[in-house]
Amino acid sequence: MPDTDTSTSDPDTVLQALREQAAGEKAAADALTADVKSLNDAITALTKNRDDIAKAVVAYQKADYPKAIAAVRGYAEDKRSCVEASLGDKLAAAKKLVADFNAEIDGVAAELTKATGDLKTAQRDAAAKAQALTEATAQFAARLALPESLATPVGALAKLQTALKAALDGSDHFGAFAIDGEILREADTLKPPALTAFRGLLIADWNAVAAAQQAARDAGKAVADRQGAVDKLTLRLAALTADRVAELRRRWAAQAR
Repeated sequence: MPDTDTSTSDPDTVLQALREQAAGEKAAADALTADVKSLNDAITALTKNRDDIAKAVVAYQKADYPKAIAAVRGYAEDKRSCVEASLGDKLAAAKKLVADFNAEIDGVAAELTKATGDLKTAQRDAAAKAQALTEATAQFAARLALPESLATPVGALAKLQTALKAALDGSDHFGAFAIDGEILREADTLKPPALTAFRGLLIADWNAVAAAQQAARDAGKAVADRQGAVDKLTLRLAALTADRVAELRRRWAAQAR
């Protein structure tokens, strides 16, 4: 039951307290229900994951990739001296070509990493600029709508004024006191700007929207530029690494001509 003392409270107060208690307890109950569902879903997923772990371990053990890699590497190491000897006096040139090729790939990869980071930074900035534009536009729209949006609360004040007059004429002393206080509270809450100030605020809001639009356009262009750089470097790295041996052969043949 609510904390309200039902022995002295009027029925409306007790009912309101009960409604508030029900609303609060419903939110707690809904949260608990959602939490239980989430926990059950997690248990189901973790149970499946545990079974998947066992299957993955068995598959990995069967494949024995470390052994396979070691075997291929061992074969290459055994043949290394023979392979190098077969090049004769061209060995130094071959080593340099491979080293230069690997360095080029490393350089492009490093450029791509930096370009990707620059793109993410530009995207975050563009998102912030877009949000700023949304907020500036919303503020301008709200200010433009002020003549309409103030009509309802000002009309409510007029109705309160009529009610105050009626209360005074009817010697409803407490009613007049309550209505008078509500009028003062509402009037202090509204505080609409003077006409000159309103015009100035609209102009300031318009300029804020214009500036936000330009900033959003600039940020969008920066994203496009960064994306272009990433795409270019991605294409270059893919061309270099799609078939490294074929690319090395091509460069070796070109160098021999």
